[in-house]
Amino acid sequence: MIKKTWKHNLFYFPTTILLLDDDMGFLHEASKILNENDMLVKTFSSSKPFFHYLAHNAMPINPDELFIKTEVDYYKGSSGIIRTNTNTIYKIAYNSARFNQVAVVVVDYEMMNETGLDVCKCIKDPNIKKIMLTNKASYKIGIDAMNHKVIDAFIEKGDIFTNLIDTIKSFEIEYFYDISKKMQYASGFMNEPFIANLIDIYIKEKKPKEYYLFNNNKSFLFLDEYATPSGVFIESETTIENIEETLRQDNISPNIIIPIAERRQIPAGWNPSKYLLGDYEFIMTPCNKISGNKEDYYYYYSDDPNILNMDNDRIFPFIEKLNDNIS
Repeated sequence: MIKKTWKHNLFYFPTTILLLDDDMGFLHEASKILNENDMLVKTFSSSKPFFHYLAHNAMPINPDELFIKTEVDYYKGSSGIIRTNTNTIYKIAYNSARFNQVAVVVVDYEMMNETGLDVCKCIKDPNIKKIMLTNKASYKIGIDAMNHKVIDAFIEKGDIFTNLIDTIKSFEIEYFYDISKKMQYASGFMNEPFIANLIDIYIKEKKPKEYYLFNNNKSFLFLDEYATPSGVFIESETTIENIEETLRQDNISPNIIIPIAERRQIPAGWNPSKYLLGDYEFIMTPCNKISGNKEDYYYYYSDDPNILNMDNDRIFPFIEKLNDNIS
C-alpha cells in the first residue's frame, strides 16, 4: 500500500519512526531490521508513552518558522505574502534535535486495551503519516480507515518488512514534500522543471543523508552521514551578466573576465554584499549550462569548504544519532 514517492523537496533529513505494538517480540525484530536499514526507531508497547513522546519530542522543527510573511493587505483580508526563509531552512542542520522529528508512525491494529484505529484518530498533526498493521480479519477495517483518511496506509502482518521499509521511506519523503509544496512557488528556480530534475539527479548520484535549500534559493546543501558538506550551486544568466558587468567596471583581470564572458567558469560562492565591501577574493570554478523556460542557468558541484562556508563543528551527524539509537 505505497503512495507515490514525491520528488524535489526543498529539504530532507532522516526522522524518527515510532512503532506502537504490544507484541514485544515484534517490536524487537522490527527495530533491529529498521536500524539495519539506517532508520531511526523508537518503540512503544502502550499508547501513553507513545503520545507523551509525540507531545514533547516529535516536532523540534516548526514548519511555520520556514516562512516569512510580508506585505500585509488589510483591504483584501490577506495575512500577507508568504515567502521562503532560506536561511532558516539550511540552518536546520545546526539543530541537533532535528532527527527526533516524527514523520511516520506505525501502529498495530490489534492490541490488548485499544485498537490502532483509536490511536491514529488521536494523532492531530496532519503532516504525520500513519501506517496501521492489520491481519486478514482486519483487512476491511484498514480499507475503511484509509478511505476516511484516518490512516495513510495499512500493511498486513506476516513477512512485512520489505513492504514496511519501502512505505516508510516513501512517506518520509512525502512528509517533507507536504511542507515544501507550500513554499515551492516562492522558491524561484525550483519551478523550472529542468533544474528540479538536475537536483534530483544529484540526489540520486550523491545519496546524501540530508539536503537543504541553500544560498538564497539558488543551491542545495548536501550532508553525508558524517555531516561532511557538499553542494550543487546554481546561478542564472541574469546573475552572471551582473557579475561580469560588475567585474568589468572594477577593471578586474581579463584572466577572470574572459572565462566568465565565455561561460566556461563562474565565481564560486559569489557574495555581492561582501564584494561591495571590498572582499575581492573568490574562487573561479568550471560550470555547466542548463536551459530553463525563462533563461539559462549555470551550475557546479563542490565539496570545497571555502565555498560552502559551513560551521561543521556545529552539525550533529546522523551516524552518531543512529549509533545512539541502536545502543
